[in-house]
Amino acid sequence: MSINLLDKNLTKDISVKSLIPAKKGVQVPHGKSFQTALVGIVGEDNLVLSEDGFKIDLDNPLVWRQKKVKTKALQFFHWLEGGNLASRVIPEAVKFLFEHQEISTKQLSAHFQKLGYTVGTANAQAGQMITLFKLLKIVCKQGDAYALDGGNRLTTKLARIQSM
Repeated sequence: MSINLLDKNLTKDISVKSLIPAKKGVQVPHGKSFQTALVGIVGEDNLVLSEDGFKIDLDNPLVWRQKKVKTKALQFFHWLEGGNLASRVIPEAVKFLFEHQEISTKQLSAHFQKLGYTVGTANAQAGQMITLFKLLKIVCKQGDAYALDGGNRLTTKLARIQSM
């Protein structure tokens, strides 16, 4: 199923280009920017995520500082488009967020450890996912943790996926 993140009914189709074989996961094609790869996944018109003009720009170094988080963003949108992932980190993090409605790096790391990840890997993956959720405005700061932001269109799409 294809999505248009700006369509309030989430019904409009967008084209999805298959960039990479599933075994290697989502990667930036050689010589291209992260933003070009993202446009290849969701389309140029779907980079604005809210009516207030919030737009994803993976090539903005002031916002998207960590290469691994940029890669996670590509994997996240590939997954949203129905693509396969080599890792279960993204679906598990989304599932955990929706089950608890609130998330912290410590909680998510503990969850990943229960799934069999080592402490170091679990901490790194949890940190990357929390950063991704913050940058995509899926969560908002609430005390020492981050709460699910129900007003974000990505959150609406994720809720639909979780209910399937």
